[in-house]
Amino acid sequence: MLIAGVGYLVGYDGAFKFDKIGDSYITNQAPYLAYRSLEAIQGSLTVPVLFLTMRQLDYSIAASSLASFIVLFDNAHVTETRLILLDATLLLSVACSIYAYVRFRNEQLKRHSPRPG
Repeated sequence: MLIAGVGYLVGYDGAFKFDKIGDSYITNQAPYLAYRSLEAIQGSLTVPVLFLTMRQLDYSIAASSLASFIVLFDNAHVTETRLILLDATLLLSVACSIYAYVRFRNEQLKRHSPRPG
């Protein structure tokens, strides 16, 4: 739905079917730059979500930064998140889900821990 939404926003008419490997996106006027931009943005948002997740797990800034840099410079991650695939959406969704779970768990632990005084 996200990719279809981007196609709608850029005025894609649906004429190019993306069914034959090797067909030119340029000659068929497919909005491949918009599609690839969406995936690249989602892939780049995975890095700060990972950093925030590591910080919520009480890792140091150095360890959180190292984990983020590992993903940032991972060749497979960079390659997958610049192609018109659903992998970047999946990776970002999983990263956000893990972050939300860790935040929820931390809040539950804060509520049920004994308070000093």
